[in-house]
Amino acid sequence: MDSLQSQADVYIGLCMELILCDPLSIVSSSNLQRDCATLLHRAENEGISFLTKVMPKLGKALDAGLSVLPFTVLLNGNVQ
Repeated sequence: MDSLQSQADVYIGLCMELILCDPLSIVSSSNLQRDCATLLHRAENEGISFLTKVMPKLGKALDAGLSVLPFTVLLNGNVQ
């Protein structure tokens, strides 16, 4: 296995672990599993550019959105 593929595998594994962590327990297990399947599918089909171009753009867009409008989590009907 070449080092580029090995690095991609490590990155994908890390992303999947973070997705499945769900520390606030606000997302259903089936949604988390679907997110992992989507991540894996896109990485396999789009290659390393998905991990090095698309994912960073998503992160920057999320950061920009959160800087304008705070993220509110509702747990059992209460704002956390």
